[in-house]
Amino acid sequence: MPWWLVIKATGAPGHGAKLYDNSAIENLFKSIESIRRFRASQFDLVKAGLKGEGEVISVNMAFLKAGTPSPTFKQKGSTQDYRGRPLITATDRSNPWWALLVEAIKKANGKIGKPEIFPAATDSLYFRQQGLRAIGFSPMANTPVLLHDHNEFLNQAEYMKGIDVYESIIKAYTSYIPPGRDSLSREEL
Repeated sequence: MPWWLVIKATGAPGHGAKLYDNSAIENLFKSIESIRRFRASQFDLVKAGLKGEGEVISVNMAFLKAGTPSPTFKQKGSTQDYRGRPLITATDRSNPWWALLVEAIKKANGKIGKPEIFPAATDSLYFRQQGLRAIGFSPMANTPVLLHDHNEFLNQAEYMKGIDVYESIIKAYTSYIPPGRDSLSREEL
């Protein structure tokens, strides 16, 4: 007699690029492992000749639906694309756009953290595919990282401060004139 069993695993919600303890898939694996052990014990009975195939309980996983797929994954690889262009943007004084960003953030009394590779920065991926360097930035200081979590929030004061920071960045970038160019030449902008 067939018996259909649905196992619904729950866990910590959030962005697919962040590691979480107690994730839904981690909790599902506990159930799958328990079922796998039971299934193996049934096979052992058949292999030992103690029972026939029709006398054991057959357990087979037929379907798995695992939430919303994420295109984000971490992998080690080249720091250049297939055309030899850099995939990583310099975050030091050699990059004038980085220097402008840091200066603009400080001017607005914002905080600049340690630069890091953020695997979920999918928008910058498309810029880099066009040969453009990209820097991702968020002015959300003093805020827990709760990307796509059920209780994701931003304090009102941090939100308002972020507007000032973005205004400062926009002013710095739009008024920048690279060395050796006059104010009429702005093809980069």
